Amino acid sequence: MAKSTVIDYVRAIYAEDYQTAYALLSAESKRRHSEEAFAREAKAAFVLYDLEEARAESRGEDAAEVVMALQQEEEPGAKAFSVVKEDGEWKIVYYEGKPLFPYGE
Repeated sequence: MAKSTVIDYVRAIYAEDYQTAYALLSAESKRRHSEEAFAREAKAAFVLYDLEEARAESRGEDAAEVVMALQQEEEPGAKAFSVVKEDGEWKIVYYEGKPLFPYGE
């Protein structure tokens, strides 16, 4: 499921398991970011998500968005992670931004 892929990705970064998180990126995302650069960026930024509040929104058979609620007191917010299906598995789209706040184009 797209939702579980995003949750696994975020948990891996929280656990500083950057190799596992990197493996969950789409092929195009990996072409844009080396594993070393990804790990360096992931260490430098931190966003706290409410993993229990994640919800998936389909964008077709091979694309979806998973919306993650931000855990913050001042202003509630959310971040939509784009995911694509590659070889039957959901993968995170990370072209711009930071590993915990990725953007596709």
